[in-house]
Amino acid sequence: MSLSSIKKALSHRAPLKKRQKEVLGIAFGSGAARGWSHIGVIKALNELGIKPEVVTGTSIGSVAAAIYAAGTVDAAEKFAHKLTLVEAASLLMEVRFPSIGNMRKGKGFFDFSGLLEGKRAMEVISRFVPDVNIEDFPIKYGAVATDLYSEQAVEFTSGKVLSAIRASISIPGIFTPVVDETKLLVDGMLVDPVPVALAHKLGATKVIAINITPNVKEEHVAVSAHSPNIMGVIDRTWRMVEKMAVKASVNTLEEDIVIEPLKKNFNPLNFSKADELIDCGYKATMDALGTQMG
Repeated sequence: MSLSSIKKALSHRAPLKKRQKEVLGIAFGSGAARGWSHIGVIKALNELGIKPEVVTGTSIGSVAAAIYAAGTVDAAEKFAHKLTLVEAASLLMEVRFPSIGNMRKGKGFFDFSGLLEGKRAMEVISRFVPDVNIEDFPIKYGAVATDLYSEQAVEFTSGKVLSAIRASISIPGIFTPVVDETKLLVDGMLVDPVPVALAHKLGATKVIAINITPNVKEEHVAVSAHSPNIMGVIDRTWRMVEKMAVKASVNTLEEDIVIEPLKKNFNPLNFSKADELIDCGYKATMDALGTQMG
């Protein structure tokens, strides 16, 4: 081929496409008290200089994402380290039980939608998460709840952040559901415990998924000798549901990264294990990202 024909061929070649700007997102998973590990994750991200432009979260993950977006991780960590077992238990002191008075009014023994109104929990969360609109955050934010009527995910990407969190953390039977027009909203864990897809929907091209559901098999024991109590049965049942939901939720793309900080089971209602959980989140993130993205 002559030089002139090569030049002609090059002149008709389609222009090169501009390389797409990489947008990093973090998807914080559900897990109740295990969410303290998210604080360690955020600490590690800050130390590594990794700055996501999108954060999403489900249940306690919606709180972690808001803490990141608000830049209040230091205050949250300080509170976590000081939290005693008694203070953690006080978060459950608003538990309501059926009253004889209600039954006399014709209401059934279980005529209430949750043990907790969530007021104490939201009081604590509001110490670290400002009562602002999601749109006011400097980065994109999304939270996930579940509509019990449609059995579908409800994604919050605008409106009051504390309202979104209250819906997202509503563990069925523990917190009263949030009624929103035609929706009955409970914990997003049921449909999307690690909201990777929402992070991509908000523009992230690469997502770091933080799954805080321990992938630990239960030991088989003689049931006759070690029959669990009612809370043990509920706990194990919830763990099984949680694991199945996580498998369906964490559909990551090839460029995404999954971090699983917890290598053993932690009681999801024991908020007094903050020190150990924060350390787990910090170490796992440093191990996973220290060489890849540092």
